Amino acid sequence: MTCFLCKFLEHVSGVLWCCVTLLLSDLHSAHAAIATRATQMVERLSEENRSLRQELKDYYKKVSKLEKVKAAK
Repeated sequence: MTCFLCKFLEHVSGVLWCCVTLLLSDLHSAHAAIATRATQMVERLSEENRSLRQELKDYYKKVSKLEKVKAAK
């Protein structure tokens, strides 16, 4: 009977190990997907930030020109 119990426990422990391995693999995949998505979001926000900074710089130039025209009058 002990032999049967030992074999059964070995089998159960093997199955559990497979389940844990699969869960960890899925968890790793989920973390990788989240990290990829976060990286994409950071890249998009950085590009938008650069674009907005350039737009602001252009507006400052326009304001400066208008102030010069106003001062010349």
